[in-house]
Amino acid sequence: MDLVRWCISRPVTVAVGVFLVIMFGIIGAREIPVQLTPTVSKPTITVTTLWPGRSPNEVVDEITKEQEEQLKNVENLDRMISSTEQGQTVITLDFVVGSDITRALQEVSDALRQVSSYPDEVDEPTVVAADGVSDPGSAIAWFIFDFDDESMAKHHDFDITTLYDELDREVKPYLERVQGVATINIFGGREREARVMADPVALAQRGLNHLDVVQALQGENTNVSAGTIAEGKRDLRVRLVGQYDDPEKILDTIVAYRDGRPVRVRDVAEVEIGYVKKRGFVRSFARPAMAMNVIRQSDSNVLDIMDELKVRIEDVREKILPNLSGSSSAGPIGPDLRLRQVYDETVYINSAIGLVSQNLWFGGGIATVVLLLFLRNWRATGIIAIALPISVVGTFLILLALGRTLNVISLAGLAFAVGMVVDNSIVVLENIDRRLKLGETPMIAAWRGGKEVWGAVLASTLTTVAVFVPVLTIQEEVGQLFRDISIAIVGSVTFSLIVSIVVIPTACSRWLKPESAKPGPVKRLIGGMFGIPALCNRIIDLGVAQLKWMMTGWRGWSVRPAAIIFLTIASVLGGITLMPPLDYLPAGNRNLVFGGLLIPPGMSVEAREGIANRIESRIYPYSQADINKPETLANLPDIQMMPGMPIFEPVPIDNFFIGAFGTQMFMGATSQDEQVVIPIGHLLTSAMQGIPDAFGGARQSSLFGDVRDGGGIKVEISGPNLDQVNAAATMMFMTAVGNFGPGNVTPTPSNFTLEEQEMQLELNDRGRELGLTTQGLGVAIRGLFDGAYVGDYKVGSENIDLVVLPMGGRMDTLEQIRDVPIATPAGPVVPVDSVVTFTPSLAAQVIQRIEELPSVTIAVNPPEAMPVQEAMGWIQENMIDAAEAGGLIDRTMRVRLEGSAADLEQVRTSLLGSKPDSDSMRSGLPIISAVLITMIAVLASVFVYIRGVRSKNTYVYYGVAGTILLGLIIASLAWLAVGHPELLTARMVWALLVTYLVMCALFESFLYPLVIMFSVPLAVVGGFAGLSIVHYFSMQNPTQAPQKLDVLTMLGFIILIGVVVNNAILIVHQALNFMHGDESDSIYKDPMQPIDAIVTSVKTRIRPIFMSVLTSVGGMLPLVLVPGSGSEMYRGLGSVVVGGLLVSTVFTLLLVPLLFSLVLDMWRGTQQESAVIPSAAADPFAA
Repeated sequence: MDLVRWCISRPVTVAVGVFLVIMFGIIGAREIPVQLTPTVSKPTITVTTLWPGRSPNEVVDEITKEQEEQLKNVENLDRMISSTEQGQTVITLDFVVGSDITRALQEVSDALRQVSSYPDEVDEPTVVAADGVSDPGSAIAWFIFDFDDESMAKHHDFDITTLYDELDREVKPYLERVQGVATINIFGGREREARVMADPVALAQRGLNHLDVVQALQGENTNVSAGTIAEGKRDLRVRLVGQYDDPEKILDTIVAYRDGRPVRVRDVAEVEIGYVKKRGFVRSFARPAMAMNVIRQSDSNVLDIMDELKVRIEDVREKILPNLSGSSSAGPIGPDLRLRQVYDETVYINSAIGLVSQNLWFGGGIATVVLLLFLRNWRATGIIAIALPISVVGTFLILLALGRTLNVISLAGLAFAVGMVVDNSIVVLENIDRRLKLGETPMIAAWRGGKEVWGAVLASTLTTVAVFVPVLTIQEEVGQLFRDISIAIVGSVTFSLIVSIVVIPTACSRWLKPESAKPGPVKRLIGGMFGIPALCNRIIDLGVAQLKWMMTGWRGWSVRPAAIIFLTIASVLGGITLMPPLDYLPAGNRNLVFGGLLIPPGMSVEAREGIANRIESRIYPYSQADINKPETLANLPDIQMMPGMPIFEPVPIDNFFIGAFGTQMFMGATSQDEQVVIPIGHLLTSAMQGIPDAFGGARQSSLFGDVRDGGGIKVEISGPNLDQVNAAATMMFMTAVGNFGPGNVTPTPSNFTLEEQEMQLELNDRGRELGLTTQGLGVAIRGLFDGAYVGDYKVGSENIDLVVLPMGGRMDTLEQIRDVPIATPAGPVVPVDSVVTFTPSLAAQVIQRIEELPSVTIAVNPPEAMPVQEAMGWIQENMIDAAEAGGLIDRTMRVRLEGSAADLEQVRTSLLGSKPDSDSMRSGLPIISAVLITMIAVLASVFVYIRGVRSKNTYVYYGVAGTILLGLIIASLAWLAVGHPELLTARMVWALLVTYLVMCALFESFLYPLVIMFSVPLAVVGGFAGLSIVHYFSMQNPTQAPQKLDVLTMLGFIILIGVVVNNAILIVHQALNFMHGDESDSIYKDPMQPIDAIVTSVKTRIRPIFMSVLTSVGGMLPLVLVPGSGSEMYRGLGSVVVGGLLVSTVFTLLLVPLLFSLVLDMWRGTQQESAVIPSAAADPFAA
């Protein structure tokens, strides 16, 4: 079937198809979920187990180890990490990418059921499957509840933390009902609790203790199902109801009987409803506050979520907050409480998508102008421009069908494709235009022109598409990022192939007209272009003449091979020289700075608030400045993290908050200038300097990492002895802090170097003689401090904790407990310190275990200018190797690089293969195989020489050289394959091989594609050169992260493999056509000799080559040059493709013709006769 003829004869059908694609593409674009970055699936399950009041060591011994023993054999488990602190343990299970999370969840639950038993008071383990967007760093919005200055003064005696229960009951569920919201988290509040305030003296007088009260309350505070009973025709359910919902019921509970009389709770205690002990805080601009974040569901539309969320936030402000029950001495606080949004991810998304869309239009405009300059014909330019909307809009259908999202990465792929989708149309139209100028009618020219080049168009498209196939097999995190941009480019280029074969010939047959013999004045002006085209033609003629000169005569065996060897070696050496160290993922330019401060263990809330005051006093002046009023910035000091670090001009802060929970303080801020965020991190870090016994830092949060560690390099130190692990980790931690600064180094556990002071109480002999037990005494003492947990107390429809505390509230000092009287089973009432021994001790605050071994993790965030690969080398040499040399790491310990280091190693392994196996090289097999192949090649060359001399083949020496050269190439490949088998799994090698094999199938030759592949090294040099230029200019602006060779940028080299060969394909394909001859072509009708065919091919194809390259470069150039939100993610990739295209195009026009002619001469030298003219489908190896 002649597809081109069929389409030309049915223009209406083609037009209807175009309209349908555009119509459904627009509909699809509106249905695709929109988010910032592609959804990265991280199969992770967390197991959380609570044991209130227990120390980390107790929890590890009784719970964590037992659970790890059962969980370690779960199928597809990749890593197991546990973190245990007072009262709880959390085990994080990371599974192999691609694992079925539902099945994994079931297997984890089954494994936990194998744990034989848990101690009393241990809650049932909670198993949660994470969807990859559930950590705080993935929050799409942050909100702050607080008062303004006037309202703060009015309600000075109100504690805002007491609003937690009402916000959790009314605001949280209302916002969670927004379609696409996974969960809402509220921070900084205190829950209500029911307190039984026991009087130790009254208990002792009645021979009772806290354990008696707890057991009595637990015995009554329960509901028991008694089954069902038949009542007539119905079954009646019977339940014994006893859960407390009224303080009077608690007071009436009988604890024991003394002298025949009941002792009730009211006799020894009081009951009140209060709030849990304050253990942390959240503040915003020196005002007490509460924070709330929003976590989205996977694959949800962030823009739609935020639109609905903002509507509901207004409802919260107008209808819920004013009706809150809290009040101060000045009256209800609800009307004065404000709800501020301090972070909105959609601001960055809209800005980034707007910039890409703008660049897409700019790129399309530049490509159109380039076409107009080359074609000098409005109709021809308009016909080619048709390919842009059809290909781009049609790609939305593919993204929707494959379940992808519309994000900065996929949009960047579309923007890159803008310059590429017109390439096929250019080749087809240019050939139709050439035939039209030969005097053919538009209908015939469209048919013959499209049919003549459809093979080259198909070959170039298939090579571009095929090169992405290996990339789509990468399963790691970066593979999922590659997938979106790969699908976008493949989809648009595939549509462009269909457009070039179906739409372009049809449009040309109707709209293109033969040039008028008497063009008008405008046509003459545009057509003449002030003599530039004529000058270019003369330059082309001169260049082609020189090219032919280099191929003929004595230059053919001297200048020609010398030029080929020089260009090949120069490109290889240039690529090696210019290749910079690898980085993982670009940080982006997200307007959010997050930091942490490590503080001494056991620090009180009041002391932490004092630290917050100190930090806020440094930050506050920058929050009062206005970016639109330069005079407000005049008196602010410059920003410098520490001496020797860069100095930045003052940058005003938009929002700021600080909080403290557990053993760490954290803070965050946003900038009023969305494009200048890095200095804010330096400002927060400088504010933390000088705080006694504390250190920390802040930095701009990454788009692809948790805000708390930025996705840095993690050094994991594990071993059976925790003290040895801590010693090695301390040395490495101090080394890292000395080089990278405290703001860029974060240990986990955060205070592993500072053990928490602990007072150990042990029941002595006298206590045992009096009948006391460790459990009973422990409950009593816990009731004096944190409170002994009883169960749930019902308030309306809500449940709150019911705890037993001493009269007057929790005790604040250890000395208060010594004189507390306690009744003993033997009868006497004695003070606590007479039955226990007090022993001061130290204990770990948090215990981390990795793969069942005690561990410490040190997360290092390299400076913006340092690539991850360079940082990995420094860490290995100065931290790990130095610790081993110092005897701090023995054979029982294990040190691993994780985080960005492990991710980068996975990417390097996927793209370039695993690390070389030295055993394979030492075996001698690589050399033996290479030598054997070389010997066979030498023998074959002798045969070629003898046969050529006998047949008087004048090309015999070319044949001998070609045979030896082919043998050396095969020997080198064999040496690589045997000596470096890891290359067989490298996706970059797959991309090269797939591209080569596709061309082999299209050309029916194994030799011609080998010529074409020589254009790839030239592109690599150009790619590195373009990246170096962008890196240099990005380094001039310290407020922006410099451009590095990250993994997204590496994708540019894969794109180059599939793109740069297109120009060489055009030259080789057209040369083969000229060697055949074309009866329908009045000028090139007769078959040509190889050299004449190659030279003519260059002359006739140079115009479409430059047209396609310049339109591609023009379409991508705005992505490289225009700064803004999101540009840092694709700027490097664009610089690689643009640089590679420009350099390879110029040198391909020289190298490929020279090499092609030399290969043909070598091939002719292997034949019996010298006058052999190859056919297009001839296979030189089979001849």
